[in-house]
Amino acid sequence: MKEVQTTLILTFFLIIISLLAPIIMHFYVNDVPTGKATTQGSVSLMVVDADVCGNGLCEAEEDCASCPEDCGVCPVVVPISGGGGGSTPPVRRKPIDFTFTPDNIDEKLVQGEAILVPVTVKNIGTQDFVIDFSIFEIGNLVFLDENYLELDRYESKNITVLLSVGHDEKPGVYLGDIVGKVGDFEKRLPILLTITERGALIEVEIELDENNKVIRPGTTISAITYVLNNLNENISVDIAFSIRNKDKEILDSFVDKVTLKKGQNVFEESFEIPRDFELGYYLYYVELNYGSSIYSDAASFRVESPLELPGLLGFNIYIKIGTAIIATLILLYLFMRFVYKRRTTKKKDKKIIVVDKLKLVVSTTNKLIGIRSELRNTYNRALLERYFKVIRHFFAFYFSIKYSLTFEELMNDLDEKDVEGKSLAISFIKKIAHIPYYDTLVPKEDFARMIEDTITILNFYKKEQERLFELNKKSKKFGKKLINSNKKKINIKKQTVNKQ
Repeated sequence: MKEVQTTLILTFFLIIISLLAPIIMHFYVNDVPTGKATTQGSVSLMVVDADVCGNGLCEAEEDCASCPEDCGVCPVVVPISGGGGGSTPPVRRKPIDFTFTPDNIDEKLVQGEAILVPVTVKNIGTQDFVIDFSIFEIGNLVFLDENYLELDRYESKNITVLLSVGHDEKPGVYLGDIVGKVGDFEKRLPILLTITERGALIEVEIELDENNKVIRPGTTISAITYVLNNLNENISVDIAFSIRNKDKEILDSFVDKVTLKKGQNVFEESFEIPRDFELGYYLYYVELNYGSSIYSDAASFRVESPLELPGLLGFNIYIKIGTAIIATLILLYLFMRFVYKRRTTKKKDKKIIVVDKLKLVVSTTNKLIGIRSELRNTYNRALLERYFKVIRHFFAFYFSIKYSLTFEELMNDLDEKDVEGKSLAISFIKKIAHIPYYDTLVPKEDFARMIEDTITILNFYKKEQERLFELNKKSKKFGKKLINSNKKKINIKKQTVNKQ
């Protein structure tokens, strides 16, 4: 069986290499005459001069005098008369370009708060210039410490952006740009500012991980939304999830009618981004209406173009045939893997589960150690909420329970399961279940003690999983010894029969 699997895998990789070889060769053709086109089969190859005026790139051997199409028009130079007459030659200039780091500002502030955001501006052109800055559409909330910057070529300088929200500023999502201009050339630094009401009854926060901040057309964007219900009762509300452009126009949306329980509520939703979606800057937007108030949050993301391989269209038929062969091999491999799994014992599956749980315990312990280290320097509600998120994740996955359950629901669901270690988990959850609903933070010493108790419990689960793992390992070794012993007995009987 193993030999068949190895043969299939090798065949699979050989076919992939044979498919990719012509494409790789396409990028490394060196024997085609410069500036000429040649046709070989159905694939057209074109190699152009490295420095060609008019190709849109200001190359090393080009300047504003020799190629104004690529490098721009040379500045007017006033002749300087000397003793022997004559004038200065034109000054070489390269295209103007610069970058902002970070490439967007995304902040959330409460009424009456302010924050300073440092931004690095880098000259990536080869010409000295002066950048003029202005603020677009959000000028009453954003202020700059510099209105312009003088940058030498390849130089970087910092500006400080002040986001300041008044006590009476209306809660909501605000969009704008910092515009940097050099002549007719300009670049924009998008700003997303979410203002929340001080002492709000409901708080909405979107968590968009790094993998979803830059996506491709035809893929899916997912985000986790945390809704904190500060009321003393469960409420029924409509939550609107949407994708919006920079003008806040809704491009795709849906509404969920949900019951918000007291305390933290978690929702994970996703949107399919069509293949023909326009590239650019967009918002993942969540809005919730309760009473006469609107509670909202937004997170920014970019849709970028997928990588295109030049000359790939020439291989259409070749790719179709190769894809069909690969698909057939994959199906054959999956079928043989299915047959192989049916013949194996259930002990291997049990071993995999044990190893996964062991990794979960170790990973959770490391996260708690990190929280404990942060607690020495700072203590706030965000750190406490992170702690509860980590342990809810652990209990949910360790005992196969839904992650979105409250602690009370988690205890009830856990009580109905027939699993080892549940009594220890239930007794611990009872101690901490009420803490997320406090209006004030628990004392720092109590929080530190909670972390230490949690790590102690995790050590218990770790020892239990290690014990199960070793037990399973010994069982497997004993099985092998038993098989080898039986084989020896059969060989002895065969030898006895042959002698007779």
